[in-house]
Amino acid sequence: MINKKKLISIILLIIFLILIIGGVIIGIIYYTPKEVLTIAEFKKVAKKNSLQVEETEIKDQNGNPIKEVKNAINAESKLGWKIEYYILENQEVAKNNYNANKRIYSSYKNQLSEEKEKSRKNYDVFTLKTQSSYMHVCRVENTVLAISADDEDEKNIEKVIRKLGYN
Repeated sequence: MINKKKLISIILLIIFLILIIGGVIIGIIYYTPKEVLTIAEFKKVAKKNSLQVEETEIKDQNGNPIKEVKNAINAESKLGWKIEYYILENQEVAKNNYNANKRIYSSYKNQLSEEKEKSRKNYDVFTLKTQSSYMHVCRVENTVLAISADDEDEKNIEKVIRKLGYN
C-alpha cells in the first residue's frame, strides 16, 4: 500500500504538470502571431466573396501620394460596404493609422454600443457596434484593415474578415 506522503507527492506532481501544460497552451494561444496578408491573398479572398477589388492611391490634402502607403486596396460589396487594406511603410506608421481609425470609430460610441479590443504580440484589433453601424480596424505588423458599414451587413463582413485573418 502507498503511504500518505507518496500519495500526496503524486497528486501534487499531477496538479503541477496540469498547471504547466495549461500555461503552455494559454501562452501559445495568447502569443501566436497573426500572419500578414499579401495583396494577392486579399484579392483572392475578396473575389471569392463576390467583392469588387480595386487598387487605390491615397493622397494628402494637397493631392500628393502619401509615401507611407505602399499599397492600398479596397474591396466593395454590392451592398455598398467597403474593406480598406493598407500595406504601410513600417509598424510605427501602421500603429498610427490603426490608432487614428480607432479614435474616429470611438467618437461614435454611446451607452448602447458594444466595444471589443485586444492587443497581442504583432497585432491590435478594435471593433465597435452601435445601433446602426459596424466598425472594425485591425493592424497586423505593418498592415491595416479598416471597415465602417451599416450594422445590417455585420455577419457578412465578419465572415470575410475571418477569412482574411484580420478578426
